[in-house]
Amino acid sequence: MPELPTADVVVATKLNLDVGLLHVLPGAKGSTFKEFKTLAVQADFAAFKPICRAYNYWAMELFQNVNNSPQ
Repeated sequence: MPELPTADVVVATKLNLDVGLLHVLPGAKGSTFKEFKTLAVQADFAAFKPICRAYNYWAMELFQNVNNSPQ
């Protein structure tokens, strides 16, 4: 999810999904690209890359740090 929303159908649909998520799972929240990137770095991935959006969902690639992986 981008840092700042825009006024379009994607954001309106995402808002409905988020409200439903909060109703079912109190305390749950969506994450921004910055938060996903921070999480990937903390999990020792080499890189995080959002690659494309399909409707309301993003496909993201996480690249493994090969030098630090267990053998």
